[in-house]
Amino acid sequence: MSNNFDIPTITKKLINDELRQLSRVIDKLYDPTTPPTPLPRPKTFLLRLREASFEWPSPPSLIPPGYCPERMRYIAVRSYNNWEYACWIYDLPVTNTLSDVCKTPRDVVAVLRYLRSIRAWCEARIRGRHRAAMEILKQQEKFVKILQAEHAVNALSKGGNV
Repeated sequence: MSNNFDIPTITKKLINDELRQLSRVIDKLYDPTTPPTPLPRPKTFLLRLREASFEWPSPPSLIPPGYCPERMRYIAVRSYNNWEYACWIYDLPVTNTLSDVCKTPRDVVAVLRYLRSIRAWCEARIRGRHRAAMEILKQQEKFVKILQAEHAVNALSKGGNV
């Protein structure tokens, strides 16, 4: 079997595409709901691969002061050489670092599964926030009807129109 394609380039493209999709899903996770529902408490996803480890969402201590405080938008990158930093999830250093640590096809699959598991968790939380908003609206519906009825009674008692 011959390999007539460039594995590092394909690896970088696959990882970049997955990070782009994850970034879009994270944006949707931060979209406001009507009525408002709280953001989910983040679950930590950790991947240790060769000389680096990746943690999503990034711990608050790694996000530089003054940057966007929404920690689910960052991924922490750590090396066994003791360097660590937080990067925006869809940023070139994350793509490059993830690609660079992938030495075998097994590593690439591990990274892709890691990113997809984060995306699946986010998508489930998005659906949960929408269900919660719908439940709040459903529960408020009977109170809206009560208020409408009180308004009608009040208007009729004053001799006015409803």
